[in-house]
Amino acid sequence: MSVPLAPLPARDPSAMTILLADHEPFFLHGLRGFLEKRGQCEIVGGALTGRQVLSLIATSCPDFLIMGFALQCGRDALGMAPDILRHNARLRILVAIPESVAMLGARLISAGVRGIFSRSSPAEMLASALQKILAGESFIDPATHAPSPSAPAGLSSLTPRELEVFRLLGQEKPCKDTAALLGISAKTVERHRENIKTKLHLRGADALRLAAKACILRESGAEDYLIS
Repeated sequence: MSVPLAPLPARDPSAMTILLADHEPFFLHGLRGFLEKRGQCEIVGGALTGRQVLSLIATSCPDFLIMGFALQCGRDALGMAPDILRHNARLRILVAIPESVAMLGARLISAGVRGIFSRSSPAEMLASALQKILAGESFIDPATHAPSPSAPAGLSSLTPRELEVFRLLGQEKPCKDTAALLGISAKTVERHRENIKTKLHLRGADALRLAAKACILRESGAEDYLIS
């Protein structure tokens, strides 16, 4: 059943264009359906990978990018935010994050993201975020303040690039594939993996792989909160 929502501030609908991005097509479908029901914006496209995001930003020049933390290519919002804003410095980015990376919320804001909300929050939280950002403010969903107890210790100490390498390892990407996706050398990937093991206090490649896989599994939950 749909939750009653307060209307967004009055404005010309044609002036509010939104690009959607996430690793889950079902999540994109839910976002699109919710926003189109409100009838106060134009959805200019949906992206599953970082390359698609940058291409659609260049061709459609949206006002907003609403994205999940992770994309199918293995890149994530924290690592991509600087690249995205280099393409369009005025773009307002809003990120839906799972509980497993809630501790990264402050870093997302520091990277230029204008708002964050929990993937498990009700739909009105997205409406509230859009209201705040349209008014020129940042928005942080209260549900993202406390990290999940199951989040790996030390995850917040990883750099944006180390986080991407860690997530790609969780997707069982070989070293050479990770290097190609991120545009770095295989040697650099290995160095990042060694740094990650040190920061997360993991012993050996197997422990690192299992921790990365567990992180990916945690991120895959609560996909349907916007479907109503």
